[in-house]
Amino acid sequence: MRKSNAERTDWKVYKPADVSGRRGDFSASFKEPSDAAVMIAFYGNGAQIRYKHHTLVWNEGKEDQPASNSYDHVAGVCIDRVNAIIRAGAEQARRANEVVIAARKARGEQ
Repeated sequence: MRKSNAERTDWKVYKPADVSGRRGDFSASFKEPSDAAVMIAFYGNGAQIRYKHHTLVWNEGKEDQPASNSYDHVAGVCIDRVNAIIRAGAEQARRANEVVIAARKARGEQ
């Protein structure tokens, strides 16, 4: 059974990488990126927020300010980055569809 949007926890927190450079371990999931920012501030440099485990949207210590300065700022940046990725994907899909339509027209298909 698929979780409803109210139950989804898409914002994943990863601990900082260990001394060997291996990516940090998954730590927790949150419904809101601002809640994930609280944990990122606690872990410090190297901690990450990922959207659905795969998309890195915040890398503590490599951003314009630390998460501890403003959890709302972190949330805004994370949401903006996810929206930009979604828009880019939609544009890529639109272009691919245009290629398919042009190929069908060239073959005389409708």
